[in-house]
Amino acid sequence: DSGSPVGTPASLDEQARAMNLQGLGYHFVVGNGNGIGEGEIHIGYRWLKQSPGAHTAGSNADWYNRNAIGICLIGDGSRQKFSPAQVRRLTQLVDTLCRELDIPADRVFLHRDVGPSTSPGRLFPEAAFREALRGTR
Repeated sequence: DSGSPVGTPASLDEQARAMNLQGLGYHFVVGNGNGIGEGEIHIGYRWLKQSPGAHTAGSNADWYNRNAIGICLIGDGSRQKFSPAQVRRLTQLVDTLCRELDIPADRVFLHRDVGPSTSPGRLFPEAAFREALRGTR
């Protein structure tokens, strides 16, 4: 998650540049209706150019940034639930990426699974998300 209830790809890009990164660190951003449309999927330049991401923290961050696809949900999943439309679009996006790129559902990780982060927050519906991925395959 972006850690903020409001955000856009441009604002995330600006934050990344302020941290001396080369812009938006994610391959995709899913909006919540507060800055970018609810459920709207923004395709970032890193996906378009097939560039490594800058979306994972921790000791294995370099590997994940080079080998994983980063998706950011606008919102703060520790304080507020993501909208059903936002979660639905995330699930559709992840399912499509899994099918097209032959990624097994058990290789879909949350940020907290791979780095020192609570993202996407305690209110992210992980069980329903994972069940939906299994149901589409």
